[in-house]
Amino acid sequence: MFRIARVALCAVAAATVSGCIQSSTLIKMKADGSGTIEQTMTMNADAVAQFSALAAVGDDKNKSKASVDDLFSEKEARAAAAKMGQGVTFVSSQKIDTADRKGIKATYAFTDISKISIEEMNSPSNAPAAGGTAPSPKDPPMKFQFKPLPGGHALLTILQPGVDKAINAAPASKPDTSVDPKTAEQGLALMKTFMKGLKVDVAVQVPHVVKTSSQYVDGGTVTLLSMDFDTILADPAMAERLNKASNLSDTKALLKDFKGVKINLDPQVTIEFTGK
Repeated sequence: MFRIARVALCAVAAATVSGCIQSSTLIKMKADGSGTIEQTMTMNADAVAQFSALAAVGDDKNKSKASVDDLFSEKEARAAAAKMGQGVTFVSSQKIDTADRKGIKATYAFTDISKISIEEMNSPSNAPAAGGTAPSPKDPPMKFQFKPLPGGHALLTILQPGVDKAINAAPASKPDTSVDPKTAEQGLALMKTFMKGLKVDVAVQVPHVVKTSSQYVDGGTVTLLSMDFDTILADPAMAERLNKASNLSDTKALLKDFKGVKINLDPQVTIEFTGK
């Protein structure tokens, strides 16, 4: 299953030592091709406390403490706008500080969706490829094409380079009969601990969906990617079946019944919509 999720998740996984991170990106479209991007990133409060304790071990405690305080800073949120493409501006940010989670929600505005890129599904150049230890090449970011249509309609095309490569990166593996069942069970328990709480979501919201190639639609919101690892790892048998899928058609069929996973596996996703 992880060769399927590699492109979608390694950007999140590489940035944290555990599955405590939850990341959400919501692109809100207007009929003229402009809109806003809402990005929310939070970390489990216990993980923040552990991170603070580790940072305090350093020689310069004050400097270390400051770096923890700035873990989700407005400065970083503002700097991110320049990496999203031409015409993207920082609008606002809001600290998230609850008993359970700490983080930030940042809002950006864009004038032309076709000039922005989202790296939520990137594979960092320093992240290991699935099934290996060598760094994987960095995939191009998610990009968009926008086309006005007659009658006040518009067509948004989401380009997802790397998704098809993730599916076909390696052939389905054969069962390793040499692995002791108890060892495998322990490995699954360790993975559940490592990935606990890890979630990543990417969605596009439009005023009114006319039609879309995505099967994940709720009102005006089209989900491009959604993965909840607590739910995924609660069903290891289904995860194993998904990992053994030999082609794209089989993978799509299995995903329909796999709770906790919503992935559009086509290189392009289209959304026709209106502003009313």
